[in-house]
Amino acid sequence: YWEFHNQGSKFTTISPLHEVTSAELQLAHTGQFINDIHCKSNMIAQAAEVYMLRVVPSSLLRSALVNPFKWHTSGTVLAAHMALKYGWAINLGGGFHHASNGRAQGFCFFADITLIIQYLWKYVDEDLNFMIIDLDAHQGNGYELDKFIMSLRQKKKVYVLDVYNKDIYPMDKIAKDFINTKVELLPNTSDDEYLKHINESIGKALKEFSTSLIIYNAGSDILNGDPLGGLNITEQGLFERDRVVFNFAKTYGIPIVMLTSGGYQRSNAQVIANSIINLLNGNLIEPVNENNMNSMAIPQFSNLMPGYDYNRFVGLSESDRQDLKC
Repeated sequence: YWEFHNQGSKFTTISPLHEVTSAELQLAHTGQFINDIHCKSNMIAQAAEVYMLRVVPSSLLRSALVNPFKWHTSGTVLAAHMALKYGWAINLGGGFHHASNGRAQGFCFFADITLIIQYLWKYVDEDLNFMIIDLDAHQGNGYELDKFIMSLRQKKKVYVLDVYNKDIYPMDKIAKDFINTKVELLPNTSDDEYLKHINESIGKALKEFSTSLIIYNAGSDILNGDPLGGLNITEQGLFERDRVVFNFAKTYGIPIVMLTSGGYQRSNAQVIANSIINLLNGNLIEPVNENNMNSMAIPQFSNLMPGYDYNRFVGLSESDRQDLKC
């Protein structure tokens, strides 16, 4: 965010009024999971992949880990709303693609990608189609497993394109059955081969499936030197990857929401900021007129979709929250 301001870029930034509530999370998770991820240190430790946290009181872990992830998740759904209205939006966080209906893992606490889909089906339009373009270095097994438990009608409305390093976590064979277009990369794949796969696979996907919204999981763990990604993509390769995705969205006239997902180097924030600024400078995203948005507060967005009250998302009362049994 500060990098955008330092470079003088004109971005309108908004934030949700509250973290995602338990009532909202029930669209993507079981009640038991929601209770346990708030109240059981061993589950929080599993999600964070730091098992020594099992001995830390859950009240401390809620404050330090669970609640920040709830803000990220709230931002993801809000960004999806913004994308439907304005054509694009980027959540500077989110993309928790390993979390599923009843499980948190791989630094992913809540299934925010599934929550976008279920939330918009419930409150906006049950006929919306979604294309997930997951270009994080890791397989997105969380939402893929959630697709497994969807109804047949819902499965037909979700298209998954997943490009990942085949030799790293999570190597989920069951989840792979729910990928429509799968590209398994070899370790140390570099720019030219990577970008060739990206161009071909997205072109193929958009010919096969008509979508209402692209959910772009834009992990930066593809960069060379990432301790977990195992690929060999340069910063320029990442810039070009993002350009290709947004260019496809603009060419086909499809709203796109981008989630920044995984990335485990100190330089990642700078690279992400530079890539987004490149998209702006390349006219692939356009500044939103802040005057049209009235203010930086949220409740005024009541007309984002015809007949939908957006206060349902931004202003749930405390009484709507599920009582946790910790």
